[in-house]
Order: sequence, then structure tokens, then C-alpha cells
Amino acid sequence: MRCRLLDPAGGFTPRPLPLAAELERDLGLELIYQAMAAGDKHRAAVVRKVLLSQPPGGEVIRYRQANLREALARRELVTDLHRIASEALEAERRLFPAGRSASSILRRARDVMKLFLGYLKRLRERLERERGLSSPGFTALAAEARSELDDAFFREAAAELQGLDTEGYLFKSRLGPGLKPEPYGLALQQKKPLWKRLVARERGYAFHLDPRDEAGSRMLADLQETGLLPVSRALAQASGHVLTFFTDLHYQTSFLLGALELYDRLAARGAPRAFPEIAEPEERALSFDDLRELVLLLTQEGEVVGNRLEADGKRLLVVSGPNRGGKTTFLRSLGLALLLMGAGLFVPAAGFRASPPTGVFTHFKREEAGERGRLDEELARLAAIVERVQPGAWLLMNESFSTTYEHEGTALAEEALRALVEAGVRAVFVTHMARFVRDVENGGWPGSLLLKAERTAGGERTFRIVPGVGIEGHALDLYRRLLEGGGR
Repeated sequence: MRCRLLDPAGGFTPRPLPLAAELERDLGLELIYQAMAAGDKHRAAVVRKVLLSQPPGGEVIRYRQANLREALARRELVTDLHRIASEALEAERRLFPAGRSASSILRRARDVMKLFLGYLKRLRERLERERGLSSPGFTALAAEARSELDDAFFREAAAELQGLDTEGYLFKSRLGPGLKPEPYGLALQQKKPLWKRLVARERGYAFHLDPRDEAGSRMLADLQETGLLPVSRALAQASGHVLTFFTDLHYQTSFLLGALELYDRLAARGAPRAFPEIAEPEERALSFDDLRELVLLLTQEGEVVGNRLEADGKRLLVVSGPNRGGKTTFLRSLGLALLLMGAGLFVPAAGFRASPPTGVFTHFKREEAGERGRLDEELARLAAIVERVQPGAWLLMNESFSTTYEHEGTALAEEALRALVEAGVRAVFVTHMARFVRDVENGGWPGSLLLKAERTAGGERTFRIVPGVGIEGHALDLYRRLLEGGGR
């Protein structure tokens, strides 16, 4: 059996995003892990791995969305499946570990399989009680349980394990060329009813070793290990397959439970929740309505302003405007939404449509400089991104190259961004560099879109990002401060 709740191929093997530590720091992902985990450390680790995995293709994202929609409608089922997997894994961990001998491996594998049979039966019975499953992942799980875990399977498995439930083992062999015994094989002992044993007429032959015959004891022990080795390997492999299934089921239901927790947290805030519409990669789609910043929704009591954007086909978004106007919040909201979309989750928006990215990268200004200086540190981080970025990825830059003179910073930004955009990377650049913004405004960057932090005629921030140029913000702020301060 395979658990297919996160991937149609079964199981889940995360491919970590490059430079994930930068994403965690710049987007505040740790707070999201904590919110989804609700105090469960294992669930927090699972959420982290899924969110920081390479985004899959559109079909896999749609597949996950369908399964999550069913999980939202069948919360009790997800909880029960998670409980069964948790109890099975905990019971397996309590068994004594196997030694190195074939007999020790066989005994533990036998005990593990006997233990797992009970949990597999519980799993089948629970899925049988659930009617009308519609998502591909839950439907496949129920279908496999019905076909592979039928009554005949449990009868045969119990009989096979019963044959191994003995203090001694019966081996069979035959004489080969040169009267040498061919490889020994284990003969499972089926216990006969008492009346058959009483009337049985079969005759057998036996010999007994003297208790002091150490060489003979070692020889018999070696023969037993030789005969048990293939059986112990096969049963250990079989029990390992079942262990892998329960591990995957526990892992994937942990993520679904984290998603349900996040959904409830957003619902309690009255925040919008929408499953992204997945566009084709060649569309370079990006549009959303009332997109809000997730970390603020989880940590801030007051209103969190949403943004609307139509940027289909755009390769570069340039955001300018006054400080504390919502530019960084806008940038983070987009980065978080792209990660949530890749994981198959809903986003805090009334609507969201995008082409799935091949990756998400951040390049935010750092206050600390280190030994090399701020500009050298920025260039080193950008070089690391360039080495790993792929066409179709998003690069989110927050006031990059603002640690040097504007003309030098503008030249660096133009050179880096032009090369990345021409290579198929999509970028959002939050900046105060007027020269760069003017160059974009004058048509020097095809496929670009200028955005600004909105404010009223009186200078008040609305914390919304709208189309336009906002490089005049600093001059107006300075002018107003001078007037309010009496010319000082």
C-alpha cells in the first residue's frame, strides 16, 4: 500500500528549496510553522519540510488541493487516520530491537507484523465507514485498503505468522550431488487439532545432543541461522514496507492537520481563504484580490490590509514609495502566497491565480554587515542565488543595493535584474532608487509594471500597493517635516 495524500505517486520525498534559511528569515516562516503545529513539534517539522520543498508541477498542486478540500470536509477521518498511524508507530517503537542473528531478526519481524495486522484492520474498517469519498488521494487509499486488506489477507497472514510462533524450527533439505545437503529451508509448522495428533501414525526420527557437545551445538546453531536467513530477510522486508506505509500516513496526515489548524486560525480572524487557480507556466500568470500577509494575520490583532494586483505576463514588478507604506508587507505577502500555493494550501486572499514557480528566492537588505561590509555581503548573497535560480522562479528583492551610492546601486541592480529577467526569472524589486524607477517608467524594461505605496492627498498611508510611481515620497515627507518643525 502507498499513502498518496500529498503526491499521486505515493509517499512524499521533499526536495528542499535552495537557500531555505534566507526564505525563513525574510518571510517569517517560523511563526507559520508554530501556528500550524499547535504545539506539536513533529507536525512543525513536517510543515517546514513541505513548505520549503521545491514546488511541484500544476497537476500535483491541483491534486493536493483536492485532497485538502476533502480533509476540510472530513476532519474526523483525518484525525482518526492520524491516530491509527501514531499508535502503530508508537507500539512498534516499544518492541525490543532485533539483534544481529537471523533468529533475532525473525522474531522481531514476526512480532512487528502481528502488531501491524491489528492496526491495518482498524485502518480498513475506518475507511469502510467513510462513504462518498471523492478526492483522488483519499479514494486511492480506500480502494487499496479494500483490495489489499481483505479478509483472506488477514487469514493467510495470521496463519503464516502462527507457523513462526514456536520455540523451535523445522527445516527441510534434500541430498544433492555427492550426498551434500542442498540449502536448508524453513518448513512452517501448522498446528494440528488434538485428535489428529492423537491418531497420527507418522513415524519420525530424532537425535539428541549431549549437553557437553559444544561443537555439535555450534553446528546446529549455524544450520539454524542458515535456514532462517532468507525467511528473516523476507519478513523483515515485509514489516519494513508496512512501517513505511504507517510512517508516510502519519507524516501526510500531520500536514493535513496543520492545514486544518491554519484554516481555523484564519477563519477566526475573519480573513479570506482561497485555493489558488493554477495557470500554465508559459502564461506567466499572476493576479490576486485582497491578498493579505499571513504572518501579520497570525500575530497582529488589528486590521491587515489586503492588496489587489493584475500582473499577468509581467516579468518585473518595481515597487517604490515612502517608508512604512506597506511595500515590504506586500513583498512578503506575495512570497508567502507562492509557497502556500506550491504546498497545495489555500492563501489568505479572496482570489489568487498564478503559474507555479520553480522556486522562490529572497534578497532583503540586512542591517548587520559582518566582516566584509554590507555591499560585499549583498553581492555574495546574490551570487549564491544566481548559481541556483532556474527559469520560472521568483526573486523578491527588498531595497537591495541601497547600502551604496544611488548611481552605483542603480547600475548593480540594472545589470543583475536584466540578466535574471532575460533568463526567465520573474522579480519584484522594492526600491527607493529614483534613477532605476525612471528608467522603468521611460520604457527601458519591457514586460515590467510600476507599483507604489498609496497615500492620501494629506500624506496618510493606506498601506495599499497600487499602480504608479512613488519616488516622490521622500521629498514630500522631508518637506512636511520641515514645515511642521518650523523650518528646522
